[in-house]
Amino acid sequence: MRDEFAPPVGSALEEAITPIRRATFKAVTDTRHKARRRFVSLSVVAAVAAGALVAGSATGFWGTSTGGASAEAAALLNQAASSTIETSDFVVGPGEYLKVTTKEVSISFSGVGEADDPEKTVASLNPRTSTVYIPYDRESGVWVKEQEWPKPTVFFGSRGGEKALAEWASRPGAGLSQVMTGPGGHLAWTNAAGLPQSETLSSYDFSDLPRNPADLLSHFGVTDSMKSPSATEKAYAQIGDLLRQGDVPADLRAAAYKALAALPGVEVVSRSANLDGRLGVAFALTTANGSLRDELLVDPESGLFIGERSVSLEASEIVPAGTAWESTSIETSVSSTAP
Repeated sequence: MRDEFAPPVGSALEEAITPIRRATFKAVTDTRHKARRRFVSLSVVAAVAAGALVAGSATGFWGTSTGGASAEAAALLNQAASSTIETSDFVVGPGEYLKVTTKEVSISFSGVGEADDPEKTVASLNPRTSTVYIPYDRESGVWVKEQEWPKPTVFFGSRGGEKALAEWASRPGAGLSQVMTGPGGHLAWTNAAGLPQSETLSSYDFSDLPRNPADLLSHFGVTDSMKSPSATEKAYAQIGDLLRQGDVPADLRAAAYKALAALPGVEVVSRSANLDGRLGVAFALTTANGSLRDELLVDPESGLFIGERSVSLEASEIVPAGTAWESTSIETSVSSTAP
C-alpha cells in the first residue's frame, strides 16, 4: 500500500527549499574559495609599456563579431586598461615593505533547520582583516602578517545580534590582533589556544600569464568558439582571483580588464559603488541560474582594482535579496615600517 502525502506549499515550501538554496550558494562560494587559494602570494614585477593592450575593439579578439560585455562595461573597462598602463607599479626600496591589506566579510548561519523554533535561525556578516608586509628582499627578509577578527555588526533574524556575538566571543582570538613573522615568507606563531601554527607565503610568478587579452582568456579556458555560461563564469572568477592579489603588474592588469570586456554577460550595475569606503565602477556577471551576482569593483580613472563581492539575488527566510553574502576589498601601498 502506497502512502499518500501532499507536497509542501506556502511557508512550508519555503522552509523546505531554503536549505537547498543555501547549499547551492555555498557550493558556488566554496568553489571560488578553492580557486582563490591557488593565488596565495604576492609579487612585484616591473611594468612594461603595452599600447597594444588598449588598442582595438572590446570584443572579437579572434577576428569575429562574437559579442562580449555590454557597450557601457566595455567602454569603462577599456578606460581602466588605458589608465592602468599610465599608472606606475608600486616600487619597494631597501628597508621598505609592500603592504597589502585585505578586508573580507562573509555570512554565516546558525540554528538552521530548527523548525520547532524558527527564531533560532540567525545570520551575521563576519569581518576579517589581513595585512601582509612583504620586504624588499623577499628571499631572506622577514615577512610580516597581521590578522584580526573584528566584532560583527550586521545581523539577521530576531536574535541575530545576541547569538552571533556570543558565538564570536567564544572563538579563540576574537577581537585580538595576531602578528606572524618569518624569513622568506615562512611564518610561525602560537595561536590563542597555545598551539604552534605555520604558514608559507610565496611570490606568485605573474610572468607566466599572457599579456595578450585573447591569450589570457584562452589560458582561463575561454575561446571564441567556446563562450558557454560555465566557461565564462569560470574565467570571470579566475580573473577576479588574479586581480585580488593586490600587486598585479600594470600590463597584466590591463590585459585582465580587456579580457573582462570580451566576456558575454558582463555589465555595469553601478558607477559609484562603495566597498569599504572606496568608490568605483561595479562590473557584474550574474550566474546562469540567476541566484548570484558577482561584482568586480574598479576605479577606471586610476585603473586600480578595489575588490569584489557576491550578492545574493534571492531572499532566504531571514536575509533579504540584494545582500552581499561575501566581499573582499584590496588596498596596496608601500610602507617604511611593519609591526
